[in-house]
Amino acid sequence: MFLLARLKQRNAESIFGAVGDQLAEIGVELLPATTFLDHLLAPVGHIAGPKLKEREEEDVIFGFGIAKQLSALDVGQTIVVKNGTVLAVEAFEGTNEAIRRGGLLGKRTR
Repeated sequence: MFLLARLKQRNAESIFGAVGDQLAEIGVELLPATTFLDHLLAPVGHIAGPKLKEREEEDVIFGFGIAKQLSALDVGQTIVVKNGTVLAVEAFEGTNEAIRRGGLLGKRTR
């Protein structure tokens, strides 16, 4: 309880980091979350659906960079991009709503 009270920010990254630090102080070593799941993870690269067009590939690369930055800020992990433009970013409403909103906006842009 005191651990959380000492935190200036209470997001997933700060809470889990603080818990990990406390465990490390008593000699507990945390393993990566995927330690026993590597064989279940999708391989790198395209794995389903039609091959992406060059513009779509560029959107994926652009969106992935933004999603990583937003995730580190604890804003959300979902971003919808079309033709180099960010159409939707996940916030408190959640992933499904961000995708719906981005899809609706994407239909309006050609």
